[in-house]
Amino acid sequence: MKKINVEKIIAVSGMPGLFKVISNGTKGVIVENLMDKKRTIVLNNSKIFALDTIRIFVNEGELPINEALYKVYETLNGQAAPHHKNASDEEIKSVFEKSIPDYDKERVHINNMRKLFQWYNILHAANLLEVVSDESPDNNTEVKTNEGETVSENQEVAEVSSETSAPKKRGRKKKSEDENK
Repeated sequence: MKKINVEKIIAVSGMPGLFKVISNGTKGVIVENLMDKKRTIVLNNSKIFALDTIRIFVNEGELPINEALYKVYETLNGQAAPHHKNASDEEIKSVFEKSIPDYDKERVHINNMRKLFQWYNILHAANLLEVVSDESPDNNTEVKTNEGETVSENQEVAEVSSETSAPKKRGRKKKSEDENK
């Protein structure tokens, strides 16, 4: 399944826009605003929502936000979505229904649709609409090891890199019975 990469992208309650996580600080998270590129600290007591944990209700369960963003991207051919404030409710609903036709009409409200389009437009303006394919675990994908050898993901990498195994940790020296007395 194709989806939009929203890893390390967060929304913060009370702060407009989306943010990219730069680093974890002692008092909070250091983030960068996607629109103006300004960095700030979001304190630990703030409500932080990682975009990859947000879901949209559909008739058969829930749809991850990254897949919903891809469906909007595909419907709009990579163009910007209707503006979340200026567009009419009918325009927002029609584009949303074209993108996600099986959404739960009782649980997904117009403000949820507007928020999705707002986030989509922010990611579009920041050139962060990166499409990735979701690999299933039974596929054999190849991985390069530190030695430059190519192995399949299902193969044990430890077999290939057994020569460079980490040194064993040394335990504390045990006292003999004579030293304890």
